[in-house]
Amino acid sequence: PYAESATQLFPLGAKLVYGNNVYRYVGIGGTAVTAGKLLQQPAIVSDHANMTATAAVAAGETAISVETGGTDLTLNQYANGYLWVNDVNGEGQMLRVKSNPAHDHSADPSVVITCYDALATALTTSSQLSLLADPNNDLIVAPATETGAIMGATVVDLTADYFGWAVMSGPAALLTVGTLVVGNAAVRSGGTAGGVAPATDNVLMEIGDVMAVSANTEYSLINMNLS
Repeated sequence: PYAESATQLFPLGAKLVYGNNVYRYVGIGGTAVTAGKLLQQPAIVSDHANMTATAAVAAGETAISVETGGTDLTLNQYANGYLWVNDVNGEGQMLRVKSNPAHDHSADPSVVITCYDALATALTTSSQLSLLADPNNDLIVAPATETGAIMGATVVDLTADYFGWAVMSGPAALLTVGTLVVGNAAVRSGGTAGGVAPATDNVLMEIGDVMAVSANTEYSLINMNLS
């Protein structure tokens, strides 16, 4: 779990149990991340949310055409991510994406998303669908204003656009924001990117329990419980 590579060596999201810790294999986005920082999935693309189905889609289909907003898609941008029906007919269904073509919205707003599994409930042209890229890839330092879910924390410095392991559970040294208390919960910081803070605001994501405290801006030991 203390190595990184320029090429992908394992499936993204693969888990590794090492000692008392559980790790997840991830890809880092375009900015390097130092050790001891919380990682977040990339934010959803607003033009790829609340899209309507191009046409009715019968149950049993794996290829679904949607009407995008103004942002183009790159080839397989959403591979191993998720397509879900967020409203109207068929709502509540979620499918894992297998592939998508490169797509120029200005030429045609319609794009076909191919999924691994089939729809269980038919869609109509009133159905609304959204896309989320693989949450284990292109991870960023968790911003103070959250734009996605926490996907673990770095245990070593990870280079931009490299692959490595993020710790999900067990002891981890994490950036301290404020005054933590041994035995209390630590949550995602709402003031400093990548850090953990005392659980004074229960709206923020709980990361784990405090095992040992260091001062503000130092690194405390947290028993993480994300997996």
